[in-house]
Amino acid sequence: MRIGIISNCQVYGLVNSFSVLLRNGKAVGVPISRIGDEAKVLEGCDVIYMPGDFRERVPEKIWKKFEERVRPIPYVFFDGYHPDMTYARYRGEPLKGCLDSYHSLICICAWKAGMTPNEAVRLFNGRTYKVLGYLDGWDEAAANLLSTFSDNDIDLRDRFIAWARREPFMHTYDHPKVYCLYDIARAAMDRDGIPRHDYAHCPVHDNLQQGVHFPAYPEIAERYGVRGSYTFKRFHEYRTLDLEDFVRESFEAYKGLDPEALLVSSFRRRTHDRLMEILKDGV
Repeated sequence: MRIGIISNCQVYGLVNSFSVLLRNGKAVGVPISRIGDEAKVLEGCDVIYMPGDFRERVPEKIWKKFEERVRPIPYVFFDGYHPDMTYARYRGEPLKGCLDSYHSLICICAWKAGMTPNEAVRLFNGRTYKVLGYLDGWDEAAANLLSTFSDNDIDLRDRFIAWARREPFMHTYDHPKVYCLYDIARAAMDRDGIPRHDYAHCPVHDNLQQGVHFPAYPEIAERYGVRGSYTFKRFHEYRTLDLEDFVRESFEAYKGLDPEALLVSSFRRRTHDRLMEILKDGV
């Protein structure tokens, strides 16, 4: 058995997970961003797992070679722990800061409002989070995640409860910890009738630990029965920032930019606009 995976940055966690679950077989993967150059890796695969909404990103010539072997496996997105996290664009281009592509909505709005880093730090508190709805997003985030998978005949309800009882199970809102990907690979194999073997003492390497870790703020994490922090991990470095340094370095990244040309992710714009109004009123 040879299993192929096409996904986003979660691809290698899935490859590692399928590899552990297969006894006499092999798992290989290709990031969707490199499918045009690396599709040959998928040659000879019996099954190819891919999120359904990636179809339009696969060149037609490549798609025709393996479309009959494709099975759906969604990627994980869950922002229940990270309602303040956002991507940003500046004049149409992705903007990077001290945590690579990840930014704080509070930081961006505070900078746009002309606040100092010290003033911005004081916005990180339970009162701000309550006003912005940061403490009320769990149910919607959970429903969105579970329905995404159930729509593909993968029931994650029991596993989701186990993840949530353990700790904040996301490094960022689109980087799950590897045990989540392991459970998803396991469920996909069961759905598709592929024999699997669980190895309880063979932990899967979590390659996404090398990337950014955006913490679940304590006031948010504690609401969901887990421990949070204000410790941020840099991209591809085992170095951390506390809240004060994170805010200060974020402000440095925005220095000299046109505030009107700095935009947050579309699904964060309503919260962005609300916070900007609050800050303009001096609340």
